[in-house]
Amino acid sequence: MIRLDSPPLQKTLTLLGPVLVGLVFTLGGNLRAAEPTIVVTSPDEKLDPERTFAHANSLFEKAKSDEDLQSAANGYRRLLAGGVRNAHVLYNLGNTHLRLREHGLAILYFRQALRFDPNHPWAGSMLEYSRRQVIDRFQASEDDGLLDTLFFWHSRYDFRSRLWTLIVALLTFWVLLTLRLYTRIPFHRFSLTVTLLVSIAMGGSVISETMLASGEAAVLVADKTEVRSGNAKDYDLVFEQPIHSGVEVTILDTRGLWHQLQFPGGDIGWVPTSAARLIDEFD
Repeated sequence: MIRLDSPPLQKTLTLLGPVLVGLVFTLGGNLRAAEPTIVVTSPDEKLDPERTFAHANSLFEKAKSDEDLQSAANGYRRLLAGGVRNAHVLYNLGNTHLRLREHGLAILYFRQALRFDPNHPWAGSMLEYSRRQVIDRFQASEDDGLLDTLFFWHSRYDFRSRLWTLIVALLTFWVLLTLRLYTRIPFHRFSLTVTLLVSIAMGGSVISETMLASGEAAVLVADKTEVRSGNAKDYDLVFEQPIHSGVEVTILDTRGLWHQLQFPGGDIGWVPTSAARLIDEFD
């Protein structure tokens, strides 16, 4: 029976520890290099970011019509087009579309805001509120529901939180194991077991998301979209009724002007490319 406190195993794991921690940092740095970085300056010399942002905020706060809100949205979009991309601009743009009852665009921009700042104080709650406004609901399969329950940390916590939990757990495990070679530590077996289990859980979650993920996250932004079984209008409908904006999907393939999507319930169908927006595709 293999024991974590056996001296030969401890020495071997202590030598391998720095290597594995280095691999985790590489995993977080290289495989997620596509995550957006905050751009605080604008390549457009004619654009005054602070004045444009303040003006858009003023239009939003004083808006009395949809036209006023569209003017505010245009101001935020001008900032994005000019290279000013951060959680504040994206969050405000999401709020603007939420007031316009454009739930697909609201979800898109709230999710993008969280890409820049996962700890944004309001984006997460507003994203959940926007999701509750979506008209269409899809029944998850029993297997998916069971997996979500058993591996709740994978869907409940964002990638960065899981990655840092993995790093901290691994570092703690190796420190405890190294110290165990030289001195006795109270509850060392329990501590080693807990940190090892957390490392395995978070490591599996991180690896599955980076290595095994297929498709790209997207959201339907068109008011109503007919979903077809092929990439042309003469194919049969997958759903009897059009799907409304706000449904979050995965893009599996793109052919010409059509996206192949996987819906939350597992159904697969084709929609025009204009009907869906990639989460990682910024204005």
